[in-house]
Amino acid sequence: MHLPKKPLAVQRQTALFSRVATQDVRPFCFAGSGLRLTALRVRVIIENVPFRDGGETAGLEARDGFWETAPYRLMNVVHYQHRQFGTVTVWALGLGALLCLSLGNARQPGSDIELGIAALLIFVAYLFSSLTIEVTDTTLRWWFGPGFWRKQVPLAEIANAQPARTTVIEGWGVHFTRRGWLYNVSGFGAVAIHLKSGRRFVLGTNEPDRLASVLRERSAVC
Repeated sequence: MHLPKKPLAVQRQTALFSRVATQDVRPFCFAGSGLRLTALRVRVIIENVPFRDGGETAGLEARDGFWETAPYRLMNVVHYQHRQFGTVTVWALGLGALLCLSLGNARQPGSDIELGIAALLIFVAYLFSSLTIEVTDTTLRWWFGPGFWRKQVPLAEIANAQPARTTVIEGWGVHFTRRGWLYNVSGFGAVAIHLKSGRRFVLGTNEPDRLASVLRERSAVC
């Protein structure tokens, strides 16, 4: 059985890295990308390395006696993820849908208006059925239900994160409050987040202490 030969570009890259003398890997956070990037600089011994096409090889270029690769994506590790079920939003919208159906049947059986409103309320309840919060190496992300209203903030932009409490007046869902935008689906537990830009927002969660601790820890690394 004959194995296929490696492509020429792979052969060149293999030959190059087989002659690496030193290497220096520097990880860093790239604000706004949600990725951890690494710049890899390698000093190589060029003698007897079979290059073609003017010494170019896959993903490498010469700078100041070094061969340098472009930044590449590493695994973006998830340090925290929690999903809170939207008890308040699901029950409130579900009861609203049942009320519309009851009124429709009492006024005119088979009414399309009440049926349409009930269907809309059930769909909104599905969209806001939960709130998932995720913290990776470089990014805070959150979204509702199946992935509705996705938002993210680079951890490097977070100045402070503290446990907080919301009120009945502030309500649930997505809306602007005296503490900035509020994102929640149930309960009164939350984390108030202040960005270095001065912007503020609040994330509802039933794990406020744990989430705030993770955010402070990870933002300090970035």
